[in-house]
Amino acid sequence: MSSARAAPATPPLPAPRVPPALAVVAVFVVIHLIAAIFVGLGFDEAYYWTWSRHLSASYYDHPPMVAWWIRAGTAILGDNPLGVRILFVLAMAPISAALYWTGALLFDRLTATFAVAFLNATLVFGVLGFVASPDAPSVLFWTLAILALALIYAHGDQRWWLGVGLAAGLGVLSKLTALFLGPTLLVAAAALQRLRVSFLRPWLWLGGLVALLVVLPMLLWNIDHGFMTWNKQFGRLGTPGFKPTSPFEFVGTVFLVLNPAVSILAGFAALLWRRRRPRDAGLGLLLVTVAPMLAFLLVAAFRQRIEANWPAPLYPTLALVGAVGAARVTEALRGRRFLAWYRDIAFPFGLGATIVATFLMINPGNLVPARYDLGRTFRAWGEFSGAVERARGLAGAAWIAPTSYDATAELAFHLRGSGVPVVGIAERQRYVFAPPPDPALLAKPALLVSKGSDATRLQRCFATVRPVAEISRSNAAGEYERFYAFKGEGAKPALFAEGC
Repeated sequence: MSSARAAPATPPLPAPRVPPALAVVAVFVVIHLIAAIFVGLGFDEAYYWTWSRHLSASYYDHPPMVAWWIRAGTAILGDNPLGVRILFVLAMAPISAALYWTGALLFDRLTATFAVAFLNATLVFGVLGFVASPDAPSVLFWTLAILALALIYAHGDQRWWLGVGLAAGLGVLSKLTALFLGPTLLVAAAALQRLRVSFLRPWLWLGGLVALLVVLPMLLWNIDHGFMTWNKQFGRLGTPGFKPTSPFEFVGTVFLVLNPAVSILAGFAALLWRRRRPRDAGLGLLLVTVAPMLAFLLVAAFRQRIEANWPAPLYPTLALVGAVGAARVTEALRGRRFLAWYRDIAFPFGLGATIVATFLMINPGNLVPARYDLGRTFRAWGEFSGAVERARGLAGAAWIAPTSYDATAELAFHLRGSGVPVVGIAERQRYVFAPPPDPALLAKPALLVSKGSDATRLQRCFATVRPVAEISRSNAAGEYERFYAFKGEGAKPALFAEGC
């Protein structure tokens, strides 16, 4: 009696030509730590550092998470660039872990490994992954929310909606972009058959309550301050005018910062999903969670230029979509060496771009002249602050009054501990988080630091204004920016309340 021959097993997918996920994360964390140590603080980072000196439930520009992270980092490592940035650099580890888990849940470990490699190699995270900004916590909590949703999708455990709500609330405390998570999750629950039962269970609604409770302190702060954060962020989308080419610019920007190779692989995966194969069911979950925000930003682009970091929370999901494309190229196009080779250049391209960009951001030996320096916004603020302090001493001024928030933040950071008050006199709403300045300063001479040489506006705020010096923000690479210093006396009594 002859025995039936077993069907040949499907050959396993070949391992990706990229390091294991843990090694990928470690490589990029090391690169970003080097940049965090050797690149000076940009003015936004210094501005957020001033927030961290006075913790609040919200701030003029953003929710409070960025200030909380900086406060924690500087409590450990001190008030230096690495202390300011450390949690933001390390955030890529839990972001990558959450993405890997999501990929393994919905697909397989190979796809999850590709996703981690592709995410770390995206130009936006690879190049600027060392910068302290609201984007890092926003991306982290968005990715955790998608992971919790994937757990509900894969296992049907409705209790994970509490995790979704917690992550969503913390995301809103990071950046108001996370407000898109609410409608996005509802769309996903309505569009995907496995999730529709959630509407009939209490856990989805309890998750929404958790999110509301997390956000409540920030909401109350904004009610008390005239919805200052909301008005600042969403006011930018109300810019009048019609920009017919801006949507194309937005699409091109996402294509580039995601990494062109990854973007094309993601498009390939989206095309495959149209076949609705059971093994790609998880791809529908990913696509439906990126569609609402992308659609909104695409429409908004007709009226406002969309910055590359605005859709940042979507990049991990898009990297996973690209990883699905890479795995399917490996499987469906086997034997076509060119396409397999193309798939494998996505990670090396991102890694190479990150190494080159990090070198340029550090600019060792000032090899790149100031005029062409990619890191110009990070450069020479220490030298500038020293020159301002010398001018203040020569002018006999008791305090420093910059007229721009960037100079105010950098001077406050670099002159910390000097005992010299630095008070921004323009856009005073930016500083509602801090105690009011000492009113006794109004009777003392101030060194006004302005980007313009015309003192007309300053003369409306001080009885006398006279030029003191021109101060260059420069180093051996050249001049990055020029400021003008004036000595102001007889400040108007309402200066600290109304600004100048």
